[in-house]
Amino acid sequence: MQHLTVVRSIALSALVILASACGSDPTGPDFDGTFTEGQGTYAGSLLVMTIGQALPTMTLGDPLSGRVGFSAAPSRGVLRAGAGSRLLLPAPGVGTRAYLSQLQATAPGCTISGHGSDEDQYDPYDGNDNGIADDFALKIECTDVDSAGEGVTITYKQRYDLRMKERLGVDWGFDASLELWSSEKRSDEAAAEEEGYDLTEKLVVDNGKATYHETVSSWGKGLDGTDPYAYDDGGDVTLTFTSDGDPLVLHQDLPSGKMTATGRTYFTELGDANLEWMISTSAPLTYSPACNDDWNQPFVAGELSGALSGSTSKRFTAAANPCESPSPWTISATGMEAP
Repeated sequence: MQHLTVVRSIALSALVILASACGSDPTGPDFDGTFTEGQGTYAGSLLVMTIGQALPTMTLGDPLSGRVGFSAAPSRGVLRAGAGSRLLLPAPGVGTRAYLSQLQATAPGCTISGHGSDEDQYDPYDGNDNGIADDFALKIECTDVDSAGEGVTITYKQRYDLRMKERLGVDWGFDASLELWSSEKRSDEAAAEEEGYDLTEKLVVDNGKATYHETVSSWGKGLDGTDPYAYDDGGDVTLTFTSDGDPLVLHQDLPSGKMTATGRTYFTELGDANLEWMISTSAPLTYSPACNDDWNQPFVAGELSGALSGSTSKRFTAAANPCESPSPWTISATGMEAP
């Protein structure tokens, strides 16, 4: 039995006070005032990926279908690895119902609770049959104990909490949240190692406009031998799409239109870089259904910007290139440290 493997970035992560619950410090970490070119272009690439993964969620009205948060790569593996993960994160592009079916196969022996299901606890009820769960909740709690040698045991605890509720009075939309937490505690050690993943998604589509809001945190803390570690990668981003005139239709690709992005992302780690980027749209992104279909390139003009802690001179930019360009984006950084 293994701890929950939480998806997170490999290059940057967050400062978290080890004695407190992750994210509970109201003042937050002290963010750095300098960055390298690689850190800037990495943050820009991750933002571009975030927006691309959010598009299916906006058109399908299906929480978890598009993405799993800002973190792009597997955990560093600081926790001791066992035989395999139990409660997995959803993969981008996998619909909620397909993901819940996979989850069901991994949860025998766990405590299951919730509401708003149809045929079983893993099947959200959808009264108007539009593919959006009416009001669904699923909570899974697992505890396993393994032997680690004579007189030593390891206790693994995992908790999964999913909530989805359809928004009424609009063309379509939802409010959803996903919280995953795991801990690994050896009987011969004082401190447990913990990992967590917290995601909220909000979608409102009405009268030719779609607004998608996401907050995410992928964190961990514990001891690596005798050395404490703590990280937290995440962000809070709002995407707003406005059609050029054609209606938005549920379960169909977006029509031609413009998209803007606002918010922040952050990557911090105990004893390492602590970086915060304030996100804005320098020029609205132009969405092209034809280029998306033929070249898997949804945006053909416009520019995103990430300002280091709001700086006017230290930033990354991500410019969308014309259709059929060798690369869909040009990502650059200014105001960084010299090599």
